[in-house]
Amino acid sequence: MYLENLNWMEAKNYLNEKSVAIVPLGSVEQHGPQGPLGTDYIIPFELCKKIEAALGDAVVILPTMPFGVCPYHIDFPGTLNIGYEAMRGVMWNVTDSLYRHGIRRILFFNGHGGNGPALDSVSLDLFQRGAFAVTLEWWTVVAELNAAWKGGHGDWQETAALMSLRPETVKNPAPFTPGINQPSEAVKVNYITQLAFKGASLRAVRNVAAVIDNGGYVAQDKAPTIDEGRAMMDAVINYTIDFIREFATLDLDKIHYKGKLLG
Repeated sequence: MYLENLNWMEAKNYLNEKSVAIVPLGSVEQHGPQGPLGTDYIIPFELCKKIEAALGDAVVILPTMPFGVCPYHIDFPGTLNIGYEAMRGVMWNVTDSLYRHGIRRILFFNGHGGNGPALDSVSLDLFQRGAFAVTLEWWTVVAELNAAWKGGHGDWQETAALMSLRPETVKNPAPFTPGINQPSEAVKVNYITQLAFKGASLRAVRNVAAVIDNGGYVAQDKAPTIDEGRAMMDAVINYTIDFIREFATLDLDKIHYKGKLLG
């Protein structure tokens, strides 16, 4: 069920320690020459609609948070960054409200990797108060379910997902070649925030526009298809439904077990 559709008396009946609350969130940022600025929140929003249709009142879905942490994309027009502090503050206060109303199980259904550190911080706070928060990132799940589904940023993977969910938002779905600014012959760009040197990886966070001219990083140079998009989305929907059902049965006392510290 959707939280915004309940009145407070109905909410009182559904918000409790056994309920699972889903917080969908993403970002408004550039997604290369193929994807719309809203890619990262559109996908969680659409997937949660399908999850709600399957689970009904077994889950409480919050309104989707569209804005995210994306300062490295800010050179591209249309990108909207709220920063780490704002994201952490909003998510802390949202989940604190849920906590006050009895919720102890929270699933962050995340569509943007930059939100991760803020969600990790909020999740630890919740754990230390006796709740349990888990973050699910759909693109990681599908790549682990099927290695052929591994993608980059704004490339075939996200484009195929959108083709299956909101095809009218996709522009120019043909494969593209990003213009990558390679630091040197020895130091290469391994991913947007990753360098490769002598067989190992190093992390280097920079403005994306200084790394890739069109903003889209290609993990696999192939054309997106609606069929592959549907297969990926079906897989992550089924996975999430199975996890939520298991999540609802977890013994939180066991999750918060405090063993004898060795010393």
